[in-house]
Amino acid sequence: AELSTSDVPPELYYEYEMESVDSQQTKLYSFTQSSCSYRVRIAMNLKGIQYEYIPINILKGEQHSEEYKKVKPREFVPTLVIDGQTFIESLPIIEYLDETRPQVPLLPTNPKDKAVVRASCELVNSGIQPIQNLSLIHI
Repeated sequence: AELSTSDVPPELYYEYEMESVDSQQTKLYSFTQSSCSYRVRIAMNLKGIQYEYIPINILKGEQHSEEYKKVKPREFVPTLVIDGQTFIESLPIIEYLDETRPQVPLLPTNPKDKAVVRASCELVNSGIQPIQNLSLIHI
């Protein structure tokens, strides 16, 4: 059977057409203690990208606010609004930044070296990070 977007809960495929957010301004919704958010902040700072930092204190439950749900229905951080689009999840955000702003590359150009870096990133992303993830801690 073919899967259509009508079969998928909206929080998983949210279109990210955001009229309520100024598309000309770069905004990073982030939490200082979130390793996912930290990765994005590091990449943005290395690339020299200026942005408005919008703190979302997940320890206080601010990610569940109605205002933030309009930005990211899944209620996680980070969320980056840039180039008139909204991006979620740290690694895809970083890849987007690297592909659209190649002046300061974050990845090596050699495919083998690039694979090693991506494997290291994935070890942190799926191996270490879930241990301190609030959604898992509260189970």
